[in-house]
Amino acid sequence: MNSSIPGLSTAIRSYTSEKLKERSQGLEQIRDIFDSRDNVSRFQETASKEGGAGWVAFFQCLFQVVVMEKKAVLKKAASAQGTSCMPSEANM
Repeated sequence: MNSSIPGLSTAIRSYTSEKLKERSQGLEQIRDIFDSRDNVSRFQETASKEGGAGWVAFFQCLFQVVVMEKKAVLKKAASAQGTSCMPSEANM
């Protein structure tokens, strides 16, 4: 992604992890990085030189994580629904 901002690549890798804890840490790191106006300006400057590719890659990452989170929530909901709807043998 954009190597002109220290820690951004690491934060992105953490944010796209399969593990919830790593994604949470990555999100927090990204928030901290983009909380700085200097970092946003540097990112924008580099992205502009690349025709906006930096922003495209960043938003693709965000959308990828949204899809991953949605799948996790739906899987959790389906498993919870599957266990709560099954009658126990004692009730039969």
